[in-house]
Amino acid sequence: MRKIILSGLVAAASLAGFSTHVQAADATLKIAMPTIASDFLHYYAVQKGTFKKHNIDLTVLDNTAANTASLVVSGQADIALFSSSVPLLVAGQGKATSIIYGIGGGGLGGAVLGDGKKVKVLEDLKTVSPCRIASFPTGTVAYGYAAYYKSMMQLNCDILPFTDPPSQIGALLSGRADAIVGAYSNFVSTLAEGKAVLVLDTRDDAQRAKYVGQEYPESVMWGLSDTLKAKPDVIATYLKVLDETFKEVMAMPEAQVADVLANVAVYKGRTAEQIRTDVAAQKAYMTKGSTRGYISKAQWDLALQRLTLWGVPGYDPAQPRNAYEQRIDMSYYEKGVGKP
Repeated sequence: MRKIILSGLVAAASLAGFSTHVQAADATLKIAMPTIASDFLHYYAVQKGTFKKHNIDLTVLDNTAANTASLVVSGQADIALFSSSVPLLVAGQGKATSIIYGIGGGGLGGAVLGDGKKVKVLEDLKTVSPCRIASFPTGTVAYGYAAYYKSMMQLNCDILPFTDPPSQIGALLSGRADAIVGAYSNFVSTLAEGKAVLVLDTRDDAQRAKYVGQEYPESVMWGLSDTLKAKPDVIATYLKVLDETFKEVMAMPEAQVADVLANVAVYKGRTAEQIRTDVAAQKAYMTKGSTRGYISKAQWDLALQRLTLWGVPGYDPAQPRNAYEQRIDMSYYEKGVGKP
C-alpha cells in the first residue's frame, strides 16, 4: 500500500494533462479523481458552471487510480476522493491530512458478483471450499468488504487482490475467482452482457441492512492539512458548491442528470443509458454514512472499527493520529454549508 501511495509520480504528472478545467475564475483548486465511476457531482457542477459562478477555477484530474494519493502528497492536487483509509496511511507516513467531506458509504464497494454457476446467491460461497474472492488491494473499500463478508459469514475463502475491475472480471470469467467484491458501477457492462450475476446488491435497502449493517463513511474528500489551511475560504466555497449540487441532482431524474454529463469530455463514447445507469448506481451510495457529507464523531468512530478489516498495514484504530479530532475537519463544511 505504501508503494501504491508514494509511487507513480511521473505517471501522475502526465495524467494531469487529461483534465476537466473551468476557466476564468478567481480561486484555483485541483481535485484528483481515481475513476470516472467514483463520482459525478464534480463533473456535473463543472458542466453546469456552478463552480465558475462561485469564482472557483476547478481542475478535475481524471482517472488518477493508484496515483491519486501521490498527487496530493506531491502538491499536484489539493483534494482527492479516495477510500477513508488512505488519508490515515498518508498521516502515518508523516504528512498531516484532513478529511473534509464524506462522499460515499452504505456498501459503496461491497457489491458481490458470482459466476452464475457455482455462485448464484451470496450463501453459495459457503459451499465452495476453499473459495476465492477477487477484490482490490488491502486498504481499499472492496478489500474491506471482502474481509467483512468472510468474517461475518465464516467463509473459507481466500481474498485475491487485483488492481483494476477488468482484472477482477477476467479472474471471475476464467474461473480463477468464484466471486468479485467491488463497486457496482464497475460491473454494469459485465452484468448487462450476462457474463456474471449480481449476488449481493448493496443498492437495495433490505440487502444493505442485512449484510452491510450500520453505515459509515467509506470514501471521503481529503487533502494535506497545510494545503487546505492555506485557502480556507476557497475550500468552504467548494463544499458549498458540492452540497448545492448534491441536493440538486438527488431531486432530479437520472436521465436528466445524464443529459448534462453527456456533454462532459470524459463521458464521450458512452450511451445515454450507460450514463444514466452510472448516475443511478452512484446516487444509491452518495453521502451514505455521513449526514449529507458532514461526518460526526460517532460516524467516524464506527468507521475506525470497521477499518480494522480492511487490511491496512500497521493500522490501529486506537492510534491517536486516527482520532476524530486529528483526521476530521468539519470547519470548512460548517463555514461553507453550516452544521446539519
